[in-house]
Amino acid sequence: MFRTFVCVCATLGLAFVARAAITPSWRVNPITPAAIQFNPSLANACSLSLVVSLTGESLFSVAGVRIAQTDLPGAQYFQHIFGDTWPTWPTFDPSQFPDLPYDTHVFTTQPQFSQPPGQLAGVPGRYVGTGFALVGRDGEFNVAWGAMPATGPLGGTNLEIARITFLNAGSVSQLTMPVLGEVRSSDEPNVAVPIPPMPLPAAFVPEPAAMTMLLAVAVMSRCRRI
Repeated sequence: MFRTFVCVCATLGLAFVARAAITPSWRVNPITPAAIQFNPSLANACSLSLVVSLTGESLFSVAGVRIAQTDLPGAQYFQHIFGDTWPTWPTFDPSQFPDLPYDTHVFTTQPQFSQPPGQLAGVPGRYVGTGFALVGRDGEFNVAWGAMPATGPLGGTNLEIARITFLNAGSVSQLTMPVLGEVRSSDEPNVAVPIPPMPLPAAFVPEPAAMTMLLAVAVMSRCRRI
């Protein structure tokens, strides 16, 4: 009887996933050697993007996420001096500020500086509680945002709607971090699809090229001191 119940639940679960117009997931953003050389604090950082995949005629509508810094002890949100609630790097020369793309921010699936121009994410406030949104500030990522009207493209896959970068993350030992949040699509505005846990460990290890550069910088620094 128990096995039958489990099978029925699994079948219903699969059916629900199949019907979902929007599916959220996390993507790890490798931090480039150039960014680490320019800003050594990124050497021990973890950058992830919240992405959504859409089906049929669905468009990204709204989202909400809360991640407190206390959920990841020792880590800090990376906020670039030229960063903002939404991405600002298209207005800067990437060769001058290679660390700017890792700024913590939210946006819609149609970037503001795309051709034709897109739109900024509408940010009404916090996802939990009241007050101004906290996008990687005061130790919290607590924001509700969306696109009015909803943006596409239709049926897009792995469309980025937020980027979160943690500094000082090397001491974290947990495998995943639960995330309080949801996304909704234009086709099913009343259906809140929960955001899955954020994967952590692999993101804390710099890519091989970045590690090589870090070792070179360390050797050079030691030689200068000698």
